[in-house]
Amino acid sequence: MVLESAYGDYFIYPPDRNNGDYFIYPPDRNSMIGCETCIHVTPNLTANHIAVLKATYVTFTKTKEPLIVTERADTLDQHLVTMYCCGPTVYEDSHLGHAITYIRADLIRRALRHYHNISVLMAMNVTDIDDKIIAKAIETDSNYRKVSNHYYNSFIDDMKALNVLDADCYLRVTDHLKTIMDYINTIRDKGFAYINANNDINFDFNRFVDAFNITHTIGTDGSFNADKVSDKRLCPLEGRQTGRLSETKVQNNNELNARNERKVLLENSFTKTKEPLIVTERADTLDQHLVTMYCCGPTVYEDSHLGHAITYIRADLIRRALRHYHNISVLMAMNVTDIDDKIIVKAIETDSNYRKVSNHYYNSFIDDMKALNVLDADCYLRVTDHMKTIMDYINTIRDKGFAYINANNDINFDFNRFVDAFNITHTIGTDGSFNADKVSDKRSPKDFALWKAAKPGEPKWDLVTTDGIVIAGRPGWHIECSALAHKVFGHQIDVHFGGSDLRFPHHHCESCCCHAFYQTPDQPMNALYDWVRIWLHSGHLNLKSEKMSKSLGNVILIKDFLKSHSPNILRLFCIKLHYRSDLVYDENLLQEMKNIDKKLLDFTENLNLKIYEFSMENLSYDCIENRKHLKQSEFFKAIDETEKLILDGIADDLDLEMGLNAILLLAKQFNSTNDFSLLDLIRTKQVLNKWLDSMGLLYKQSSNKNDGQSVKESLVIKTFIKFRSDIRALALNSIIKSKNMSSNPQLISDEIQKNNKEMLSLCDAIRQDLDGFGIKFKARFAGF
Repeated sequence: MVLESAYGDYFIYPPDRNNGDYFIYPPDRNSMIGCETCIHVTPNLTANHIAVLKATYVTFTKTKEPLIVTERADTLDQHLVTMYCCGPTVYEDSHLGHAITYIRADLIRRALRHYHNISVLMAMNVTDIDDKIIAKAIETDSNYRKVSNHYYNSFIDDMKALNVLDADCYLRVTDHLKTIMDYINTIRDKGFAYINANNDINFDFNRFVDAFNITHTIGTDGSFNADKVSDKRLCPLEGRQTGRLSETKVQNNNELNARNERKVLLENSFTKTKEPLIVTERADTLDQHLVTMYCCGPTVYEDSHLGHAITYIRADLIRRALRHYHNISVLMAMNVTDIDDKIIVKAIETDSNYRKVSNHYYNSFIDDMKALNVLDADCYLRVTDHMKTIMDYINTIRDKGFAYINANNDINFDFNRFVDAFNITHTIGTDGSFNADKVSDKRSPKDFALWKAAKPGEPKWDLVTTDGIVIAGRPGWHIECSALAHKVFGHQIDVHFGGSDLRFPHHHCESCCCHAFYQTPDQPMNALYDWVRIWLHSGHLNLKSEKMSKSLGNVILIKDFLKSHSPNILRLFCIKLHYRSDLVYDENLLQEMKNIDKKLLDFTENLNLKIYEFSMENLSYDCIENRKHLKQSEFFKAIDETEKLILDGIADDLDLEMGLNAILLLAKQFNSTNDFSLLDLIRTKQVLNKWLDSMGLLYKQSSNKNDGQSVKESLVIKTFIKFRSDIRALALNSIIKSKNMSSNPQLISDEIQKNNKEMLSLCDAIRQDLDGFGIKFKARFAGF
């Protein structure tokens, strides 16, 4: 079958009957020689992915067949693909042919991850012993190890420069010779290999095809020669049937059309009920993967404090979690109030102007968000850039009769007339001594300013009403969000997010404006707050039982906090405590988050080190022979359960603590387990890295972004670990032998001489290895 995509056409040959996996080759199979590409992919795709990957034409059977297999459609395994990519032979710098191959492999991994929520678990071999490497070593008066280390290092640097993701596991041939030897012995023991006169071990192709009654192979007719090795039994396959392969039957039934994803439920702050994020009428459209979100932004007159940080980190966690685990893109707009009474006061205090003040603190806010690893909003809406939009919005409300001009030339919202006209019987916080804002000369305390007339010397814009009245001034706070949200998203928003202090009066007044703007009394009525499907409000950050706020003067600035603490600490606050919960900042909670941060860092580092240890050891091939071990492994079941708990928590009103606890439990199991395979470890790394990225937590090598330097560092560390192990083994062996030779001084002296020679040999070997990594040693003492 052919997979058509932005990264080129790949021919997907029919699956192995035992495991349903596919082999993917470039269209020009000869390019395998030049580009060394052969990708083995297990197609763990769910039913909804068929729409994208339906052009699956099997070139042998001449039929279109589904890429996925039915039996995996309802399991978490559908989100995991194993992929083997043939890597480089490291005897020269990589060229553009290599670049194209590995970029295409990278695009496959990225596309499946970003658009189909599929993790591709990729291993890549590195051929670091070969005729060409030996020839290069002779040409340069060097040795094979120095040559291969140098060009392997060069390859990693090239991939980093191309922004190609690291393979989950690089397998250097010389680190796995025992694995390869065991594999060869098994094939020979089965009778499919022989030793020739030159002492080579060759694969016996004719005996192989006869034994298995194989009637179809590609490229083996005529003058086919598999390699340049001499003294082979191979003859052309004359007279063999080379016709079309028998049709591969892949079950395709209605079960594949059933969606297999958890429904995300969020608690609406106004209705106090959990409501689905994706509504039924959108379930069968691409629109199901898009959610609109409006987040109330800062008033930029001072540096941001930890209260702001908590709110915007929580908004960031919502976006990341939905994207990483539910394939939902959140399109987020945020207003920035850059003209306000407080900004004007700040300008007067600093002998400046409002524009300079707002620009300075807007840039400071953006810098703080970057330092906290908060994603940019898709759209920042600065109020002064959208004055005409706001003026037109105000005029529409006034023309409908729901606003009036008072004696001070302010335009106020007429709350009583509004509720009477629309027969609104339920509003929040409008009983008793409610006062919507501090504007004077109002018909009712519940009225609020839409447009404030300018005082002498204040910044001003001319609003011209539809009946020709010109009012110089600036907008009120509440109307800003109504007008700006309408400009970007229209008459309805999926999610509206902000601090819990904004629920009333700001979001109440904002809703009144929107209702008055969109509705007319003769239309069917929507509830007052229903222009937003789901209202979400973040709890306060409290310091000594008081809300942290600029007005109370009890703030800790983000910049000051980050001078002595990692941004991970604030994120862990938000992960540990539900977004609706108030957060009490104290030293005990701070220390608890530091402890969790340390556990996650240790887990990340220990996991990476263990993977490198495994990938450089000679493993028995049967422990990674197929997926059976992976599925039966108790540790893999723990990994599977971890991801399930993360998904369940996010789906249940963004309970991120459930995922955190699952990851910490997995770390504990990792520390107490020795019986896992390399695939277990790589899968753990993918699950951990995905969670860390979804939470915005930054640890070394936690991101899916390529970090070639970290690979080099890890290999250098591994080289020293092996050196230490070899020296230690030599010393222990010497101690044991010396005890047995205690009565013979001459034997002891000979043993010491022998050990010294072996030790110097090990020193020479590590020097050569490190030289390949660009680390040079120079002798400083005479005689060395």
